[in-house]
Amino acid sequence: MRSRLNPKKIEQVAVFVALSTVMAALWLFPLCGCASRDDGPDPFPVLGITDIGGFVEVIAQLRNQKQEATVNNLKTISDELVLEERLGLKVSGFSYHPNLIEFTLAATLGSLQHQFEETGPAFDIKGDDLGLIAEFELSADILRHKPYPGRIHLRQDQSTQSRAFRSSLQTTTSVQGLFWRLEDETTPLHVRFERRKATYEPLDDSDIGGFTETTSLAAGGAYRFNNDHQIRFEYEHLILAEDPSKLDYSSDELILIHSIKWGEGNRAETRLEYLDQYGNLLIRRFRGRSDVRVNLIDNLTSRLTLEYRDQDRGTQFGNAIVSDQTFDATGGLGYRLWDSVVTNLEVYYRSQTLSGDATTARYGTRFDLNYRKKNALGQFGMNYSFSYNIDDRQAESSLPISIFDEGHSFDANDRFMLDNRRVMLATI
Repeated sequence: MRSRLNPKKIEQVAVFVALSTVMAALWLFPLCGCASRDDGPDPFPVLGITDIGGFVEVIAQLRNQKQEATVNNLKTISDELVLEERLGLKVSGFSYHPNLIEFTLAATLGSLQHQFEETGPAFDIKGDDLGLIAEFELSADILRHKPYPGRIHLRQDQSTQSRAFRSSLQTTTSVQGLFWRLEDETTPLHVRFERRKATYEPLDDSDIGGFTETTSLAAGGAYRFNNDHQIRFEYEHLILAEDPSKLDYSSDELILIHSIKWGEGNRAETRLEYLDQYGNLLIRRFRGRSDVRVNLIDNLTSRLTLEYRDQDRGTQFGNAIVSDQTFDATGGLGYRLWDSVVTNLEVYYRSQTLSGDATTARYGTRFDLNYRKKNALGQFGMNYSFSYNIDDRQAESSLPISIFDEGHSFDANDRFMLDNRRVMLATI
């Protein structure tokens, strides 16, 4: 058995008590019947309360798991009981004027009781615990009806996640953030800052906890020549740290996008991306991609995609740096006959070089036919797909090949096929 009333918990309680005191004062403030002037209520009050609410919540979780081997009949049994009682209060209001500062303040206080027992062939783990729940949230919208609104938010919440044959995990997430944007028809801008930390604490002493902490500073904007022609950019600086994985890196990413539309359904987009990630996980990547779609005649559409990617990845733990240079070209035609028949013809070419010693050239064609017809009994459907490709590998390599944004055309509820061999399903 262990106590969770450590200095960190005491600090959480102190924050909650302070917030509760403020909230109680806000609750009682409109009830005190005080006015700053004798001639009526203040038209610009320092604090104006628009809504007060609260809740009482009780959560009970009971889990029983059993695992038995078929060979030697060895059993593992796990039993867990988690009880949570929560009392919450929420206050909404404004300061001076609703259009100036509009805020929401909430706090939750509760307790958590936990019992866990796991027995197996060579072990017997038992434990119980008493914990504290302390949550709060403060969000404020500033000048929300102006063309330059901003938002500030502070939040801490706690949740409990069950795990198979292990004690539940109590996750405490704290977030601090700031967001500002400029609403302009020609040059919209936005800036965002957020710091997020999630602490994972098992409810069993024998397990190991950890944390994930990210700090992000992002900015973006655009220049709009007109409604159909614009240039956009996105930038983000990210810092990430994880424990016990010891992952620690920073990254800078810049994205430039130029898009234009003309005529009936014609459009073109060019996208440039640069990522520089450093720390104990190294990635440097440049990627350029251009997509063009043109309607040739009624129901006949052409597509062309060109992409180049240059990437290096590795770690600071002595692993070799893996380089990847890839060029992709894809062109296709799509034709729709009435509303029932859709056909697509595509040709493609790919050239890839891995670490300078393994090269691959892949080219081929693909044809898809989709037929759908409604009838009195429902809908009749038929699909036909044909693909032919050639792989020319100059050197065998066990390094994985990355494929970004592979496109397919299909109607709703239809299937499409990824025709690359030995695809890692978890990466789709």
